Amino acid sequence: MRSFCIAFLTLPLLLVTSCGESAKPAGGSDATQPAAAQTAGSMDDAIKTLMAKPEHKDEAITVQHVLIAFQGAPRIQGVTRSKDEAKVLAEQVWKEALSGADFKALMKQHSNDGGPGEYPMTKAGRMQMVKAFGDVGFRLAVGEIGVAPWDQAASPFGWHIIKRVK
Repeated sequence: MRSFCIAFLTLPLLLVTSCGESAKPAGGSDATQPAAAQTAGSMDDAIKTLMAKPEHKDEAITVQHVLIAFQGAPRIQGVTRSKDEAKVLAEQVWKEALSGADFKALMKQHSNDGGPGEYPMTKAGRMQMVKAFGDVGFRLAVGEIGVAPWDQAASPFGWHIIKRVK
């Protein structure tokens, strides 16, 4: 069941950088804005940058995400990687996404989320979702990639690599 990572997660610190890949809505047309080219750098360094960035005024968005969990994370079963290995993998997946890798393929290959991996949300209803999704998602432009890092209290399931698709 994937909804656990959405329903029980909060996150005060987040990260965002641009991704050159265009997101395509379900209808297949390209309705994205071009993302500015930006080097990946390190996830940890980029967290401070995101927190200084204001949220977009959009009332409704859709995000996709890859959950990178670790052994011992609450409600996560069948994961054998350590927390340190999970962080390394999260940064690798984040960098692959930034370099234009197919995000849905990354979700399928790496995510420990048992749900669909794509979630719509509104500003009014965002508190029904994981806090990290709103905190990252509403700061992203369509096509941008952000990361919600693991935090023992706020994000106990692992790292979330998040892409805004609408």
